Formats: sequence, C-alpha cells, structure tokens
Amino acid sequence: MLNHLKIIKLDTVDSTNKYAWRLAEKGEDEVVVVISRAQTRGHGRRNRQWFSPKDKGVYVSFLLRPRNNLHQVCLLPLILSLSVVRLFKDVLPLKIKWPNDVMSGNKKIAGILVQARSKKDKVDFVVAGIGINIQSRQEDLPPEATSVYIETAKTQKIDEVLKKLITEVNILYKEFKAGNIKALLDEILLYQVDGNFSLDGSDLKDTIQLG
Repeated sequence: MLNHLKIIKLDTVDSTNKYAWRLAEKGEDEVVVVISRAQTRGHGRRNRQWFSPKDKGVYVSFLLRPRNNLHQVCLLPLILSLSVVRLFKDVLPLKIKWPNDVMSGNKKIAGILVQARSKKDKVDFVVAGIGINIQSRQEDLPPEATSVYIETAKTQKIDEVLKKLITEVNILYKEFKAGNIKALLDEILLYQVDGNFSLDGSDLKDTIQLG
C-alpha cells in the first residue's frame, strides 16, 4: 500500500518540514515522506518551538501536490490531526483542538504544521509536518505538553508508530484528493475539544502558513 511513497530517513535534521520544502522547490513530486530521529529547529504554527529529542517522538513531514483548491487545503491540519486520533484510538482517547493540536486531556500530545505555496487559489505544493510525543518523560517537555508514555505508562516502538501513521495519512489523503471532505469533517467534529470549530469561514486562513 505504501510502495508508491518515497521515504527519506534521517538521523538529525534542522526541520523535516524545511527539508521537504527544499525538495519541493527542486520539483520533487508527491508523495515524499521525510522522517528524522531528531530535529534541531523543529517548530510549529507561528514558529513556536517543537521539542524534538532524539528517539523520543515522531517527527515526519509529507510533501504533497494536491489539486484541491486553497480553501480545502486549509482543512488539512484538521484532517491530519484525525490521522493521529485514529492511530491511537485503541490506546488513548484523544481530541482535536482548533486548528492543529491533538490533545490528551488538557495537554498537547501532537501538533500539525501545514505550509503551502500557492498562486491565488492554485496550490503548487504542500508540506505537512506531524510531531507526536511518544517516549518523552515530563522533564523532556514543557509543562503544557504530554506524551503517549506519560499517559499510558507503556513504551511504543517508534518505527511501528511511524508505519501506522503513514498508512493513516495515506488513507486520509486519498479521501481528501477524491473530494470526500464532508465525511472527514463529520468525523473530525466528533473529536473537537471545545465545540467551536469554524470549517467554512475566515478562520481557515490562519490554519496554514503560505510561502
């Protein structure tokens, strides 16, 4: 199922999103998956630091070239958040906080950063990064964050988590490209944190970073 993906595995990188963005600028086609064991300059929305200690989390970015319009692309942070919720549904109940955070209780366990290059409403490419705190202890993280280990007291094999995550993203991305977006949004609404999602208004413009 994943044979059509180009997967790049790195030991350390400044940012998997930046690495994937550089590939996109060189004309690399979709789908490219960039994985790193650590990031030295991992960041999230509004350039907030994402703590990326080696072998403690999932740090992965996807280079995509969807034909969907910009409005639909602005929904990708929520759709990709759903991939994390699905991934851990049998292990840990998670919620999605507008517009790109995955929460365990009132603490952040994963984040999504979607960046895109577009001309007017035509999207050239998208780089979508997912960071998940897997093995981190509380001393590895800021106080507002948590990890799968902290919440479950169980260790996870990061390679296995990655494989399952890539499969979930692949499934959701195919649905997204096929235009089956309403069904995805209906599922996302089941997991919203605060009940005030705005899926068709001006709030969407702030969900991704345009470059």
